[in-house]
Amino acid sequence: MIEVLGGVALAAFLFSALLWSIYRAVVTSGFRRQVAIFLSLNTVFGMIALTMLWQIPAQVAGGGLIALGLIAVWTDPGWSKLLPFIQVLFGAVLIVGLPWIAG
Repeated sequence: MIEVLGGVALAAFLFSALLWSIYRAVVTSGFRRQVAIFLSLNTVFGMIALTMLWQIPAQVAGGGLIALGLIAVWTDPGWSKLLPFIQVLFGAVLIVGLPWIAG
């Protein structure tokens, strides 16, 4: 039961970060908009790759999440740096391969 609740909490954080990226893609312009769009797409791609147990595509998505997430953390003002950082952590999990080790 604890594992399920932990998974739900992690999914809620990641889904919130995805929604924040989509919001940033709508309300910003220029470079920040492009980063938010590609960060959103990489998050969805990483979720799909993780669900389908595609190891190499998940690691590619993880690399994109780390790179774009760090750019978003660097360019976003104030407290909004938290949610892109969650996407960076998700990218690190995909690259390190914790889902593949556990499975």
